[in-house]
Amino acid sequence: PELVIDAATLTGAAVVAIGTKASCMMGNAKRKVLDQLIDSGNDVHERLVQLPFWDEYYDEMKSAIADLKNVGGKYAGMITAGKFLEHFVKSPYVHLDIAGPSFLESPQDYKGKGGTGVGVRLLLNFLENM
Repeated sequence: PELVIDAATLTGAAVVAIGTKASCMMGNAKRKVLDQLIDSGNDVHERLVQLPFWDEYYDEMKSAIADLKNVGGKYAGMITAGKFLEHFVKSPYVHLDIAGPSFLESPQDYKGKGGTGVGVRLLLNFLENM
């Protein structure tokens, strides 16, 4: 594929870091793609906060037993989760950690209580504007 984008709630670290107002985004795709995703998020009010995605985050998953651990250390959990997934993707890759806004305890903006479907509007806008 030319691009792989996943939207998942892999860790609670994203909620701790930025709350429920936005999703975390990280990836190795070209700057233009990341900027287009941020623009789409702003257009549909499903905002994204870009996090670093440096290869040094792989160090957290080194193992004396396995090829790769599926859990990093106690810091930057959403980034190490994204780096874990990146290991298995051979195409340009973007990870959207939607844990914060994916399920709400009370209505927020246009989103109701419960599951919000966050990411659907963002990705539709992104694909329509590619």
